[in-house]
Amino acid sequence: MTQPVKIRIRNQEYLLQGDDREERILRLAQYVNEKLKEVEENTEGLSEKKAAILAALNIASDYFQLIEKRDELLSDIRERTRALIQTIDSTMSWVEQGGVRSSRPKSKPKSLAETEMSIQERGLQHIRKL
Repeated sequence: MTQPVKIRIRNQEYLLQGDDREERILRLAQYVNEKLKEVEENTEGLSEKKAAILAALNIASDYFQLIEKRDELLSDIRERTRALIQTIDSTMSWVEQGGVRSSRPKSKPKSLAETEMSIQERGLQHIRKL
């Protein structure tokens, strides 16, 4: 554990001790203060406790939005990775089978599968030149 860090939330000081660096703890406190300020500016007459609860809900909402975005990105990465692996596997199979060329005419790819095939063909043409 690191040395305690003095932070200020609203007008109250706190000493926090944790595994995070001081800069990170200070940034977290600043973020909480910004969220509290947003709540206070957008609502009138709230008690300190209610303002804190609304700020906590706003922070939780931000967190869950980031988790959802992360999950979408990870899903996209997995899908692209599967497509790349499939392209590599198909290309390797083609090379291992002696490179029998498809009789399909060259045209502009229209789907992901056709795009992968086009990439494979260009890659194999390069391999043949070597």
